[in-house]
Amino acid sequence: MAQFGDRNSGFFGANSTGGGGGACPIVILGAGSCSTLRCGSANTATGDYTTAFGRDNAASFNYSTIGGGQCNIASGDCGYSTISGGYKNTASNYYGGAYVGGGRCNCAYGQESVVSGGLCNSAGGQTSVISGGLRNVSNGELSNIGGGICNTSSSYRSVVSGGNTNTASGGESTVSGGVLNTASGYFSTVSGGRINTASAYYTTISGGKENCVSGILGTASGGYSNSVIGSASVISGGSSNTNWGDCSVVSGGLQNTIFSCNQSVGGTGIVFCAANSFIGGGALNYINHSIGSASTYIAANGHNSISGGYNNYVGATLSGGGSNFISGFSTISGGGNNTIGSRGGVSGFYSCSTISGGYQNCISEKSVTISGGYFNTGSGYNSTIGGGSFNNASGTYSVISGGYENTASNNKSTIGGGCQNISSGCCSTIGGGYANTSSGNVSTITGGYSNSASAIYSSIIGGRFGLAYLYGQTSNASGEFAALGDSQISNLVARKSAALTTAATSILSLDGTGTTNLIIPSGSNRLWNVLVQYGAVVVSKTGTATGVNIGDVKTHIDLFNYKLVGGVGTVSTITSAANHNDASMATADMTYANNAGSLQVTFVAPTFTGGGTVTFRTTARIQLTEVAW
Repeated sequence: MAQFGDRNSGFFGANSTGGGGGACPIVILGAGSCSTLRCGSANTATGDYTTAFGRDNAASFNYSTIGGGQCNIASGDCGYSTISGGYKNTASNYYGGAYVGGGRCNCAYGQESVVSGGLCNSAGGQTSVISGGLRNVSNGELSNIGGGICNTSSSYRSVVSGGNTNTASGGESTVSGGVLNTASGYFSTVSGGRINTASAYYTTISGGKENCVSGILGTASGGYSNSVIGSASVISGGSSNTNWGDCSVVSGGLQNTIFSCNQSVGGTGIVFCAANSFIGGGALNYINHSIGSASTYIAANGHNSISGGYNNYVGATLSGGGSNFISGFSTISGGGNNTIGSRGGVSGFYSCSTISGGYQNCISEKSVTISGGYFNTGSGYNSTIGGGSFNNASGTYSVISGGYENTASNNKSTIGGGCQNISSGCCSTIGGGYANTSSGNVSTITGGYSNSASAIYSSIIGGRFGLAYLYGQTSNASGEFAALGDSQISNLVARKSAALTTAATSILSLDGTGTTNLIIPSGSNRLWNVLVQYGAVVVSKTGTATGVNIGDVKTHIDLFNYKLVGGVGTVSTITSAANHNDASMATADMTYANNAGSLQVTFVAPTFTGGGTVTFRTTARIQLTEVAW
């Protein structure tokens, strides 16, 4: 039975047979106070209360322990280092507490650092941990490496779970696995993949290859060679996509780009932003892109979107298609080679515009809509083109519903359809037809061929080669002899309100003034067959006028010819018919005369007594059959 010896003879007496056999003791006191070592195995225990078992191990400072293995060293000025086993491991720190569980050539030299096992691992950060693997280095305080090969966690609370040659160098950063990944931003994460870099605060890369996130709060979910630079932005996948815009998203695709926010364009001092933008996919799509030179931009003001397609340029919203170009809170839903903005020069002033589809449509103003078609151009503010081809809505609030080669060039001008129609008057309208022109303000052509409404409030109801050249004139023709309007019928409305004394006169005109918009034929040689239907009514009296009463009326019809020959006008004999009047209006009349090449229509008040004035309202419908030469 073994007996305890004294301090010099060891814990086991000379008769011990444990472990080593024979009469020699197995465990003896080391050089340090109360130290213990296995004898005969070249171990040293020079620190107080140290333990060294195994072979060729050295527990050199107080309270250090080596449980087994070979050539291990447990040291440190304050001691408390531990090596459980393995080969050529080192647990050494000035403040002590380092631990190596096993493995080979591992080193725990940080205060309270841990290497559980593996090969050639080094835990140098305070309270750092390496669970295993090969040639891993954990230098950051509270850093951790789970395993893998050649991984590094070098900052506070940084973690590498595994993989190969990964680096977590940002505070509280994480690399879960993969190869050659780097999480260098504070609180950054790389979950896996290869050669990915998360370099800014709170950035995330889920996987893929050669992805880079350098914008704060940025995310790359996967894919290849994607770059997230804008803050709080995302690339979900795809290849070679770039996102500079803040709070922007590229869902995937190939070589899609959201360019940077707060770029000053070409020395102009104008600053544009691609924040809050979106590219859903496709290839070679661009938001807020510099084209050709530093002064050429597709300028965006944020909230831009491309849903997909190919080679689209946008500073707004694009749902798809190919080779579309867009800028400024605008939308292209699809099609190809459509443009909102300008492909040359500084652009970005074309916000809130929409192209729904079609091919090679172009918008160069704000709040413009092109629903479809091809080669249509919307250059007027708030203008609209419904479809068709080669149409141009250049007037503010102008509308072209469809057709071919139509032009609405003035404010609020409208063309319903047809071909080669021109609506150039303010608030003018062409319903359809071919080669019609409404150049008068608030003029209208319903349709037909080669008609012209050139006067304000004029209209043509259809036909061909009609000409409405007088204020409020309505014309219709079915053809021409040699020129527009030389064979047509027309309607005019003349009026005048006047306070008249007994038998006094007032001249009617098309605008009611009696002095402007007189009834003047077009050209120097024209025949009018004229039918006048007029009505006059008493609306008020002043003074002591008697014999007429408010509400007394006269209606009458006159028929005559008026002609210009070489600019000289004559009025034929007048034929009257269908006279209806109250007794007080019996002497009221209408006269017609030539006045310097115009037809002068004059109302003559009835005779009445008592003095004072009577106000008459007189309206004349003038029907013309026109022949010119």
